[in-house]
Amino acid sequence: KYKHKNAREVTSPRASDAIKQTIQYARRSFVTGGLDPTHRARKIQNQMQSYKNRYMTTRTHADAHASTSRAFAPPARYVITRSACVLALAVAVACLRAFDGDVVVGGARTFEASCGVARGRRAAQEDTCAAFARGRGAASNVVAIFDGHDGAGASAMCARDVETLMTRDGVELEGVVGALDDAFMTRVARDSDDSSGTTAIIVLSDRDGFSVSWVGDSAAYACSVDSAGTTRAEAVTQEHALSNIHERRRLDGLGVEVKHSRGALRVGGELLVTRAIGGRAHKHLGIVAEAQARSRKWKRGEVGVVLVSDGTIERMSADAVCAFVFAERRECGD
Repeated sequence: KYKHKNAREVTSPRASDAIKQTIQYARRSFVTGGLDPTHRARKIQNQMQSYKNRYMTTRTHADAHASTSRAFAPPARYVITRSACVLALAVAVACLRAFDGDVVVGGARTFEASCGVARGRRAAQEDTCAAFARGRGAASNVVAIFDGHDGAGASAMCARDVETLMTRDGVELEGVVGALDDAFMTRVARDSDDSSGTTAIIVLSDRDGFSVSWVGDSAAYACSVDSAGTTRAEAVTQEHALSNIHERRRLDGLGVEVKHSRGALRVGGELLVTRAIGGRAHKHLGIVAEAQARSRKWKRGEVGVVLVSDGTIERMSADAVCAFVFAERRECGD
């Protein structure tokens, strides 16, 4: 009787559980006995009323909560719509970064990493460069410059092999210059008498900062732009040349002669640099491929890092180089 009567009044799962508990109590009561039938029936009825009152209280709270939700429905829809738009924008930005391609912004083409060379006053072009992404999803970018001397053999090989060393072979930045020197010297000893050499500067950058490794007089500059739009350059490297007091002392300790030749002081009267890759004919002059390395975080206002060979700095200031790259001020001088 109680089961059928209350099943029509109460439909929620919670109330159904209450009915089941009451029926189980009734069965247990009649089986175990201990009370007269009238007393047992009254006790079961009181328990059923208790469960019913509890259900009605719960339902009242639920109705009040639903009314409150309906009262705030317009703001909730606004928040959901806005969140969806923000999510869509974030996905679009992530897709652009994942493809690591060039992006058209305001009619200009911008790049995460790129490089270029141009022949100056010399008849032959011995400079090379490389730019590529390292890691899945373009986690970091690599740019390298190789300024060759006595031929383009060493610089060409370095530009060709640096990506393979850093991506496929997994060589860390600090060991790349040494690995390139070993590979070139091995190739020269086996296949040719190439005496060419090259400077090297390689930068590995990501959203947190950058690391740079170098030999020779090519340089790296961190570029920043202030609130007035002024572009500034901060030197990151120190050239391996006779102007470097530490390099001069190293050569003096080796007994290497420094001569004035062709308008400048040169190692053995021949080279301007004191460290380089290759250059088999100059190894006896203390020319080594021991790279120097430095890492740091991005500073406030910095927009990127540029690498240049000595030929660029002969014609442009470092500030002008940063403005050329990041502020599109295309004034290269003569």
